[in-house]
Amino acid sequence: MLPSALLCAEAVAGPHRLLRLRCLDQRPRDGRDDILRFAGDPAPSDLVLAGPARAELWSTTTGQGADVVATLVDVAPDGRALNVAEGVRRRLDAAGEPVRFDVELGHVAHAVRRGHRLRLDVAGASFPRIDRLPAFGTCERRLLHGGPHASRLVLPAIR
Repeated sequence: MLPSALLCAEAVAGPHRLLRLRCLDQRPRDGRDDILRFAGDPAPSDLVLAGPARAELWSTTTGQGADVVATLVDVAPDGRALNVAEGVRRRLDAAGEPVRFDVELGHVAHAVRRGHRLRLDVAGASFPRIDRLPAFGTCERRLLHGGPHASRLVLPAIR
């Protein structure tokens, strides 16, 4: 079996454009206050992901629209963090009430090694890779993760 770093996707189809994706160390993004991170427990055994992956993320905003960028990351025990898949969803009807963002991460084929963690990074932008949302002024955004608006990550685990 190939090392997990060699199984990263070459491209991910997003709802607005094709995103080129290479396996890049995500540690330089650590500490940024504009990225939310949700990490799982270390995998107790090897796990294979093969098929479509998506993030169902509930959010509120005081603005007229919002982007949600979701990045699936494989974090090794030594701290190395490699991106596995990424997707973006733009909604222009997101003002006020909770709205679900279905972020398609594309089809993945990835081996998560025992002891590695899966992490989901969520951001409101990824400029210049993804065009900026036209400015509607300053707004507040919240990601919901409980109750009737629980966000979740849906992965195609086959073992």
